[in-house]
Amino acid sequence: RYNKHIWGVPQVTDCLALFYNKQMVGKPPQTLDELVEIGQQLTSPGQQYGFFYRGDPYWFTPFVWAFGGELIDSDTLTVKIADPPAVEALQFLKDLRDKYKIVPPSVDFANDYDNMMIGFKNGEYAMIINGPWSTADALKGPEFTNPDNLGITRIPAGRGGYGSPTGGHNYVVSADTQKAFAAWDLIDFLSRPEHQARFALKNNLLPTRQSTYNLPAVKANRIIQDFKYVLDAANTRPVIPQAGAIFIDLKPAYQAALLDEKTPQAALNEVKQAWEDLLETR
Repeated sequence: RYNKHIWGVPQVTDCLALFYNKQMVGKPPQTLDELVEIGQQLTSPGQQYGFFYRGDPYWFTPFVWAFGGELIDSDTLTVKIADPPAVEALQFLKDLRDKYKIVPPSVDFANDYDNMMIGFKNGEYAMIINGPWSTADALKGPEFTNPDNLGITRIPAGRGGYGSPTGGHNYVVSADTQKAFAAWDLIDFLSRPEHQARFALKNNLLPTRQSTYNLPAVKANRIIQDFKYVLDAANTRPVIPQAGAIFIDLKPAYQAALLDEKTPQAALNEVKQAWEDLLETR
């Protein structure tokens, strides 16, 4: 809803979760401290690492929330990205590499998604973070010929609790169409619980209707139910018209901090200024 109007009908939703190799990780970490502890136990530098995180800022947001931070206050439009919790979250990710050494030391932002998935499927990384869209790919790996070896759970919690961004896609009807009622009939048809279930079960995606999760076939799908557990504790990104643009400014600053080109505070200060310009609140 925006300005008291409905602009889209949710088709599917998603969130980021902790993926773990059950043959390597007996009990998944519940806290960030446990992530470090388990990660160190499973790391053999140069051969195997306990964890892998990406240089994409979307993958940074769970840690901001876990440390008790925010991106932007949707009600007041106050930018919170440079506040102490977010700075601590960014420093924590750097420490996973530099202090605790549970992630690979080299950085390859251009290929890190593919490198993450290849390494996870081949047993080089015990834990990663990814979304439901990637489960079909993960299950193709030699480590997951037995699908039950793929563990999916919430990203470990910090003092702020669990963090995970929600995403998804919407059905929309063009204002210029001459077939608005026919388009609405199609959306209505596709949005029925039984049809959402067909999409979800075929693609391991997350329905947007609560009633769909109660259908027997969906309740019996372990991957969807694991993600539903994550979704129940996930976070809404800023509900503002400019939300689609905020990661444009966050990406270069976040990566510069990971490359030690800027301190976490300096990098996020730049993001704060850019977001305030975007919101025209300065």
